[in-house]
Amino acid sequence: MSAVTLVCIACRAADDGAPVSHPIEQGQCSRCGREWPEARAWGRTISVVHEAEDAAPSLKEAVDAMADMAALAEAWQTSFRQGSTLPDGADATVVGALWTWVSAHVGRYAQPPVSQPDLGWVTAFLGALDDLPDGPVLLLGGAVGGEALALPNPWTAPGPQQRDVVLLESHPYLIAAAAHLTSETPHLGCLRRPGVVELRPIVMNEEPRRALGHTQLVFGDVHDPPFAASQFAAIIALNVMDSVRDPWLVMGQCEALLRPGGALLMSAPWNFRPEITAPNRWLDTGLPADCDLPWLLAGRLTGAALPGILDGLALQHIERDLPWPLRVHDRLTWQYTVDALLLRRLQTVPHA
Repeated sequence: MSAVTLVCIACRAADDGAPVSHPIEQGQCSRCGREWPEARAWGRTISVVHEAEDAAPSLKEAVDAMADMAALAEAWQTSFRQGSTLPDGADATVVGALWTWVSAHVGRYAQPPVSQPDLGWVTAFLGALDDLPDGPVLLLGGAVGGEALALPNPWTAPGPQQRDVVLLESHPYLIAAAAHLTSETPHLGCLRRPGVVELRPIVMNEEPRRALGHTQLVFGDVHDPPFAASQFAAIIALNVMDSVRDPWLVMGQCEALLRPGGALLMSAPWNFRPEITAPNRWLDTGLPADCDLPWLLAGRLTGAALPGILDGLALQHIERDLPWPLRVHDRLTWQYTVDALLLRRLQTVPHA
């Protein structure tokens, strides 16, 4: 399946000052000839369009580590007991965090089920958009693809309203997990109690396998996405901006990737904490301590503040204090809230 044409990020060129994107055809750039590999994992194809030299080996390492559940479980348990590391560079902290991500996004579809945030508001937000342009949907930093399960049914059900869905992820373990979730092979589920780390097999039911099987998986950098401009009808970025190197750059990429009239749905825990996000990556860096970040952000997006920055997007709706629980184990759930913004790309961009 090839829902969207990928473009080479190594040789972006310009003719008469206008950017030109050169498509990747059969894994090779049509202009510079660079080859971009594809990986096969659990029956899924993952396009690797990431500038990092070790991108493909890192993805293979993640797939291999996740495929050997018995070895991974033993190495993980050993790492907790003796402080050793997992094979093939798979860090115990990464693997532990991975299951937290998986349970938070698709946990209620697991057997046995695991609690997860209610993403019904995503369906409500997007279901009200009956005037979107034609085009695919991009899950930006889509973690393990749980957002795909919250897309409105007409977008995902086979038929004339079905939209192609693309998941772009820059973490090798998370993109590998997205491929794994569409298979019938078990995953490692983690139960952590004081002094005990118990791993058990978890299998996803039919619903996520069907929904995620509809997606095109791309392993790339959200700061430099391998897509042509004005290609997507909608972009979904849930809790992404607090996890990227340069959130303003990523938001600018979203603006460029949307078609006129397209929608950007984003959420974030705006009360950033230094143990989660480095202070130099906070969206409010350099702003007054008493500012109300979501509304300030809305001002920037609508041109009311710092004109010329993202003023091609207009704020349509804001929802505050949405609950977002992250289950750590049977007896502990981190509970925090997120604010969500629904933005629309203007038909005519003021600074274009």
